[in-house]
Amino acid sequence: PLDPPARYDRLDALRGFAIVWMALFHFGFDLAHFKLIEANVYRDPFWTTQRTAIVSLFLFCAGFGQAVAAAQG
Repeated sequence: PLDPPARYDRLDALRGFAIVWMALFHFGFDLAHFKLIEANVYRDPFWTTQRTAIVSLFLFCAGFGQAVAAAQG
């Protein structure tokens, strides 16, 4: 039997951070949608910058994970 490929703890932690960040973002989005907070999640730079950063972080993690998998064969 082959040993499973090595995992990168920091990449897994970064991916976990991105998931928590996304969940918090969506919680805020839902609060704004139901008018429990006043926030323009479509135009306010606070929200749009977060959205862009979260998506970018997920894409980085996915690409880095693919590069690691390809290097490990």
